Amino acid sequence: MTHSSPPVVAALAAGFRAAGVRICANHPGFHSHTLAAALGGTVTSRSERSAMEFGWGASLAGARTVVTLKNVGLNDAADPFINSLFVGCHGGLVVTVFDDIEIEQSQLRLDSRMYALEHGGIWVEPRSVADAGRWAARSFDLAEQFGAPVVIRITNILCHAAEGAGPVGEVAYGHRSFLRSPARWVVHPANVASLRELQAARLARIQAWSDAEPFACGSLAANQPLTLVFGAAPSGERASENWVAVDRLPLPAGVIDAARRAQHVTVREHGHGYVAAAVGRAMAGESVESAPFFMPDLPRVYHKRNWYEPLFGALRRIPDRIVIGDLGSHTMDEHRTIDACLCYGGSVSVAAGVAAAAPALRVICVTGDGGFAHSGAAGLAEMVDRGLTVVVFVMDNGGCQDTGGQWVSCDWPQSSKGLRIVDREYGASRPCPVDEIKGWFAAGGVTVVRCRFPDVWPSSSREMQR
Repeated sequence: MTHSSPPVVAALAAGFRAAGVRICANHPGFHSHTLAAALGGTVTSRSERSAMEFGWGASLAGARTVVTLKNVGLNDAADPFINSLFVGCHGGLVVTVFDDIEIEQSQLRLDSRMYALEHGGIWVEPRSVADAGRWAARSFDLAEQFGAPVVIRITNILCHAAEGAGPVGEVAYGHRSFLRSPARWVVHPANVASLRELQAARLARIQAWSDAEPFACGSLAANQPLTLVFGAAPSGERASENWVAVDRLPLPAGVIDAARRAQHVTVREHGHGYVAAAVGRAMAGESVESAPFFMPDLPRVYHKRNWYEPLFGALRRIPDRIVIGDLGSHTMDEHRTIDACLCYGGSVSVAAGVAAAAPALRVICVTGDGGFAHSGAAGLAEMVDRGLTVVVFVMDNGGCQDTGGQWVSCDWPQSSKGLRIVDREYGASRPCPVDEIKGWFAAGGVTVVRCRFPDVWPSSSREMQR
């Protein structure tokens, strides 16, 4: 499914281009791939982790770099992301995360700001589409000024905002090249003490910057209820006369001071009450209420399709089966063929675990070629190493079709001891033979079926036959 690009994506892209972006890395997900396309990205990383590692490497070489992900994708990239917050960056590094708080196209509700608890950094949540463009234009300079990645968090409300982008203007910047300094860039126990000192100094400078930046506010009368709005507010939302609006972390000292003088503080934000908790800690137990924004009328459009019934109909006729699925257009059909799905790219490893624990079951795995390239191959190797019997169906449609058709390179395995690879085409006139599936189980070992559905993806089938 292709999702249209919202105005906030155009605003971000304009800001990044004005500031001299050179590199963009991405794995598709909830508008993040549309930003990558707007920035001219032509290569899709195999995973979010790979995108984050690639982006930090480009920054190390001095390039102004954007890594664009969704919140679930940031979880996949957590290891390099957290380390980048700790060690910092050289060339401007900006992580744009589209936090799908309303679960429009995600599995669950996640709040990326929780990563700020660990190593801080500069976190920006624009209050409008125009602000998103202006922050994007400033972000590289901030990252280079403080030697810290900048995170720009975009939530559902800005993805739905219809307003246009304002002017961002040209931004002056110089060129950076690689700076050799092993003690600075090698994250290793031998360097941790000095890196912690650098990080502490960096965080102190970032806090001083946040304190000096202006923020919007109302009367800020003492001993009165105060409403603190973090990020964009829904259209028509009205605060009392006593209010403050913030668009960045760490919170400015002036905001904390206003909260301490207030009789009661109500924090309006998108997510799990991160800012409310931060204000509460600063106020040492004073009255702080978390009142998150919600957009209850949004459609939950994540894919529910019956394209794969020529295969799924056969799977349901396999006795003693368990079907482990991946995240994609095949996850949810009207017959509920998939028995379990954990996360994108995880189906092969989950199926391996089921097969190891319950060898009497016929374990079937269904994944897409994007998910298989993302992280499925590692699970496949474990299946073979453990001598398991599993049948893995990989929907080969030529890439991440559900997000617009981004091509992802994939190392297709070859048949070897304990591993058989077969190619099949299924369709309305070519249903999957139940007896063939039973035969693969009877033969033992791991069978990977690279399957195509010409009725649904005819171009992919022709491409594979070249």
